[in-house]
Amino acid sequence: MIEKVKVIVFLEDDYALLEIYREYFTKPGYSVYCARDVNKAIRLIKENDPDVFVTDYDLEISSSKEAIIYVRQNNPRSKIIMVSGNLKQAIPQIECLGITDDDYIQKPCMMAKLEEKILERIKTN
Repeated sequence: MIEKVKVIVFLEDDYALLEIYREYFTKPGYSVYCARDVNKAIRLIKENDPDVFVTDYDLEISSSKEAIIYVRQNNPRSKIIMVSGNLKQAIPQIECLGITDDDYIQKPCMMAKLEEKILERIKTN
């Protein structure tokens, strides 16, 4: 039986960091899709049914709340990982969206730590 390629969608407004994610996670064979805004992220989620959605919470123009709600309502099997540089302020809002303390990472983070979280989520899908 051929195993399905795992799909990751990243939402991050920092272009350089988004490119690091793309390069790091494409090498091991994931299908990686990247968005710098919520609308594009939602489109990528609709089109690609990701196993994992990795998102920054505080985006330059908005928050990722709309995309998180979309995933919860339309792609319930997709796991969500929050990456934020300002978790102290974001935690109350994050928890209201059903994201637990095991689902978020403080920026800056080591790529190996993020990969570990992604692998944990993929194994449960």
